[in-house]
Amino acid sequence: LAPFVATLTQALKADAHRPRHERRSARALFAELQASGYDGGYSRLTDFIHAWRQDEGKAVLTKAFVPLKFELGEAFQFDWSEEGLVVGGIYY
Repeated sequence: LAPFVATLTQALKADAHRPRHERRSARALFAELQASGYDGGYSRLTDFIHAWRQDEGKAVLTKAFVPLKFELGEAFQFDWSEEGLVVGGIYY
């Protein structure tokens, strides 16, 4: 698998940014590597993919930034309401 680690890592990084249903399966990656000349076993590939997702894959997926501070005019919340109240039979 060593000659194909860079290619496989690049594919896994690209897939990490895609929605889950658009990611390539291990079988699809195995077929791509076989087309490139990989003659190793499927279980070796799945072991590498599992280890990558446990270590480096989590780092790729957790790089998100959500600002909690906004400039004036960037974020709005309006709570417009009008309530009616009946007191002593009179509607206010």
